[in-house]
Amino acid sequence: MEEITLQRTGQPPVRFSGKLVAEAAEPLPPFEKAKFDTRRWHELRLYRHQDGRLVLSIAFRSGLETETPNNAVLVCDSEAAVVAALEEYDPTEFLEGFPDTPKFEDRQRRLENRVVGDYEQRVAQLLASAGVVEEI
Repeated sequence: MEEITLQRTGQPPVRFSGKLVAEAAEPLPPFEKAKFDTRRWHELRLYRHQDGRLVLSIAFRSGLETETPNNAVLVCDSEAAVVAALEEYDPTEFLEGFPDTPKFEDRQRRLENRVVGDYEQRVAQLLASAGVVEEI
């Protein structure tokens, strides 16, 4: 076990004794010829608290200075609760994207689809790395 401190947006940091169980947190590769870095991604980490609970860290990241990073920490009593928290999270909540006009509607929809698709891949990677499975 180690002392872990996690940042939260708009709240004090969380500190606990535990260990990292799994993560899907690597930044997206840079665009080679892009004028601006417009990448957006989520950093997901799952910890096991010393008392057995699970601590889920969800962080939104953006290459745009106008989009503010966000850090959330959720404490879950079970793997099922972790899955539910990941499903309830809206990966586009902190995404600004394009102006809200008909001209940019298609671009905004494609951007949101990319962000959601990346988030879903990271969720699958996190859960697989943590050994979380759904019995059917």
